[in-house]
Amino acid sequence: VESAMTSSAGEHAARVTRAGQVVFDLAAGSITDLFQSAVTSVGFFTMICRLSLPLTGAFLGTVGVARVLGVAIGHLLPPPPAAEVLAEGAVVNLHAAAAQRCYTVRAFPRAPELLEAQMRDRLRHWTDARCAAQWLIHLRAGMQLCVLTLSLIVLVASTAWAQAGGGLSTTDLVVFFFY
Repeated sequence: VESAMTSSAGEHAARVTRAGQVVFDLAAGSITDLFQSAVTSVGFFTMICRLSLPLTGAFLGTVGVARVLGVAIGHLLPPPPAAEVLAEGAVVNLHAAAAQRCYTVRAFPRAPELLEAQMRDRLRHWTDARCAAQWLIHLRAGMQLCVLTLSLIVLVASTAWAQAGGGLSTTDLVVFFFY
């Protein structure tokens, strides 16, 4: 029974640790999105003003480097403390369930009460982590919506400018659109 409980605790802890990693990945992704949005805005300005072809190429290269750096930073940062807290909470939950089934009140009068208090504390950490994940999901969605809106505005403005005899060519518009 103890071996089975330990195995179940390990599996549950691994699942909860992955959930904590998702929270961390969302945070790293949000920072990356923010950086990319700033670089993209500079690139849009460059393409609209048609400063020079090398600057446009530099913009595309900078965004590519930014994406690589964002992924690298996400892997280099230490694991999130939320994952450790959640994994520990999963083990506490399983031990508490076993304690309530196996321990007698006469032998351990306060064991179920103490473990139940620990369970409530871990559940609060779990709830905080879930709220953080939901907030980060909304943040990333909002940032992506802003970038998409900016892209459409610039695309329409660039098209109108090109039709009016501006400096942008049809090739620029096609590359910009697919990028």
